[in-house]
Amino acid sequence: MKKILRFVAVSGLISALFLGSMGAATAAPLVSVLGEEEVVSLGGDEQDDHRATSARHERRGGRHTDDEVVIKVRGEKEARVLKVPAGEVENYVALYRSRHGDIEYAEPNYIATKSWAPNDSFYGFQWNFDNPVHGGVGAEEAWTALGAPGTPGQGAIVAVVDTGVAYENATVNFKKYYRAPDLANTCFVQGHDFVNNDTHANDDESHGTHVTGTIAQSTNNALGVAGLAFKTCVMPVKVLDRNGSGTYANVAAGIRYAADNGANVINLSLGGPVPGQVIEDAVAYAYGKGVTVVAASGNDNGPVGYPAAYDQYVIAVGATRYDEARAPYSNFGTSLDIVAPGGDTAVDQNGDGYGDGILQQTFNPSTKQLNAFAYYFFQGTSMATPHVAGAAALLVAAGVATTPDTIRTALETSADDLGTLGADTTYGHGLLNIPAALAFLPGPVDAPPSVSLTAPANGAIVSGLLPVLATASDDIAVVRVDFLVDGTVIASDVSAPYETSFDSTLTSEGSHTVAAQAFDSINQSSLASATVTVDNVNDAPVANAGIDQSVTDVNGDGIEAVTLNGSASFDPNGSIVSYDWSTSTGPIGSGASLLTTLPIGIHTITLTVTDNLGATATDTVLITVVAAPAEIEVFKDSFEVSEWNGLWTEDSQNDWFRSTQRATAGSFSAEVDGFASDAGITSIPINLQGKTNATVTFSWFIEKSLDTGEYLVFDVSTDGGVTWSEYARLRGNVDAEDVWQNKSFDVSGISSLMIRFRGKMSDSNEDADVDNVLVVAK
Repeated sequence: MKKILRFVAVSGLISALFLGSMGAATAAPLVSVLGEEEVVSLGGDEQDDHRATSARHERRGGRHTDDEVVIKVRGEKEARVLKVPAGEVENYVALYRSRHGDIEYAEPNYIATKSWAPNDSFYGFQWNFDNPVHGGVGAEEAWTALGAPGTPGQGAIVAVVDTGVAYENATVNFKKYYRAPDLANTCFVQGHDFVNNDTHANDDESHGTHVTGTIAQSTNNALGVAGLAFKTCVMPVKVLDRNGSGTYANVAAGIRYAADNGANVINLSLGGPVPGQVIEDAVAYAYGKGVTVVAASGNDNGPVGYPAAYDQYVIAVGATRYDEARAPYSNFGTSLDIVAPGGDTAVDQNGDGYGDGILQQTFNPSTKQLNAFAYYFFQGTSMATPHVAGAAALLVAAGVATTPDTIRTALETSADDLGTLGADTTYGHGLLNIPAALAFLPGPVDAPPSVSLTAPANGAIVSGLLPVLATASDDIAVVRVDFLVDGTVIASDVSAPYETSFDSTLTSEGSHTVAAQAFDSINQSSLASATVTVDNVNDAPVANAGIDQSVTDVNGDGIEAVTLNGSASFDPNGSIVSYDWSTSTGPIGSGASLLTTLPIGIHTITLTVTDNLGATATDTVLITVVAAPAEIEVFKDSFEVSEWNGLWTEDSQNDWFRSTQRATAGSFSAEVDGFASDAGITSIPINLQGKTNATVTFSWFIEKSLDTGEYLVFDVSTDGGVTWSEYARLRGNVDAEDVWQNKSFDVSGISSLMIRFRGKMSDSNEDADVDNVLVVAK
């Protein structure tokens, strides 16, 4: 049975909050949240709160003076500003904090600037965007740095590969769709629906619309909520159905579509529990085209799912709560790269009266009524992921980082370290910090090596001992190249040329992946692979002697040349090395094509082909050589029997008659004289149907008494006498006179023939004659 793997949207538990245009409703959530209750302690003394805030500022990358430190001594009313050596601010802050017990706090002298915040009516509920102490990603500082409300994210394209997006007011296949009101000013580019196979990637589940809002909700429009990269264009790509699930193949197709159609960033708020080659190939393809892929780690409180776990190609995103703790559902492990706010609707740590979910506009996820838009708190790594995708869009648009590797480095190195010092399996590199990422200055990049598998060729059919060859290069040095078959290393080579061999007889018949993986000095790697078909069982070739032929002995010598063609023969897993032709009496030649001669008769010709491993196959072709048909008389008149003999018709001048004045054979000929003015005599229709060759012969004569301009003419008609063509003319005082002349004309290819003779004379003593008219055909 064929196993079909499906993705499910990793939005996690959902709680709903309807926020009308007039303000926040006080009703309880419509959808309850399942899970254990948690008691969260919020408190600590004033000093702890201040130090946490100070540390938060430092992680945010806040600007400060170069030579001043602010300290607060216990018991004093106001803080002091102390001068320190230029460039030594951080060292002196650490010194005062560690060595002076009477100092309440020490921090750099930060520089304040006016921050920009949007006027969206429910922006105050978006703790995840900007929070001076807990949870947020520094949106306001980032927007201010980017000149908001002008162009944050403008020029970047984020593909939301999900359940679709409520991005258009349209009727598709008799179903009406609606654009979310708070996406009215959001830029959209052409997307695709891989569930329904059309160009309208409309949302029928609600998940994709909510995800899109975090990235690029219409912002500063005095309506609803804001989006992080609100000038970014969104490419809606639907791969999940109205139940929030879809096949790996559809997800892979959506990723490839986005990579091929201009996306800079791909948001994958989806995942599956098991790996799949089709999905790995798709994210590798997008990465290879310079597209940053961001994926949710999953909501199982377990290991990172797929495709987030494909470390080389994907940024894996976990979820945090308002207090920056790992959300209880968020997956973890070595593949986790970064965390962002995903929310926890089971608690209200910020005290706004609602569970701490991520607020965005979408339609009712329970009823799926497509025009019932409201503002919902969702939780999940699905909600965390678009924060990172939006941040990546801001980096691309600002030109800070534009490649998957530099974007990853900017986001990871600038993240707020949480949990264990340094990267860990719970928070990855830490909590997303957008303003710090925007301040990222990349150092010299040690690029990963490049590798190419030069043999075997992709799609090759192989057998026996298989050479495996690769080329590799690096900006510093290639340390080694591993050779793999189906993911297992079979050999390594540490110097060029990089090569090994693979004994295909040790593996099963069928499809296998052969790969070369190059490593540099910091263990960066690149992989190149080819799919081959192992076939160590030699299949016999297939002989094809061509189609049966019938030929005619054209010249009547009893034999005829024939071309035998066996080029349609083939070998399914090798090559044909010989073609041999024979009859029952023995061999007649060799070669894929053979020109030979055969006598009249029916001949059975056998083709024997042999492949490179000695297997043979035969086929026969029937060649019939027929004798040329005998020539027959289809029309003949020597004018000896009677007046025109029923074979001719005169025109109205009646200047033709049977004459005994002269003849070539016998006593009579047909003669025209007197005052004939183009007088004619015309044959009956002569049937040449089915004849391949035909000839008209006759003899004719003009007297020397014919004047210049007088003549005897021979005409041919092929359409029953409607039109005529002149074939020959005897002219007075020009052509030979007083002598019989024999004429012959080829009339092959004519199915119905009529012939005519015409004469013109001006005196009764001027004569012209025709005799022995014959038409033969075969």
